[in-house]
Amino acid sequence: MTILTDLANEFETYPRDFLDVQIVQVDPPGSVINTLEEVLFRIQVANSGPLDANQLSLLVEGLNGTLVRSNGVNSPWQSSFTISGAFFGDVPAHSATTPRVSPGDKFAFRPSTSSTTARDLVRVSVAGYDTDLLHMTVAHTRADPEANDVYTSTVSPA
Repeated sequence: MTILTDLANEFETYPRDFLDVQIVQVDPPGSVINTLEEVLFRIQVANSGPLDANQLSLLVEGLNGTLVRSNGVNSPWQSSFTISGAFFGDVPAHSATTPRVSPGDKFAFRPSTSSTTARDLVRVSVAGYDTDLLHMTVAHTRADPEANDVYTSTVSPA
């Protein structure tokens, strides 16, 4: 492999390696939801890696008969939708302790069938992102005392 192939592979796996995508602020809270009950939520993304995840777009999917709805006015219930990068925005490098939370109104999901055991209802995943190497070439350049040279010589009396 070449360095370009390695770099392309790193960009492709960056989301799974460094982005932490979570469904948060679920309302109503708890572990039991009624059939056809509308549940509101936000999405949070933290970035522990060395690249900015710019214009992050996300895919929201209803699972096991659950329908999902975007946060726009009169958004329809559907099996999935994509949140554009223009809406969610940028998640800076090394922001694991200050995650980005979806702005505006909350998103919603509604399970259509009941179950006697817990099951997956909604999945949020990275649909795409842009990046560049600017953060790495600017923020990761710094003084390095190990990069040095010392001139050595014997000094004779004058």
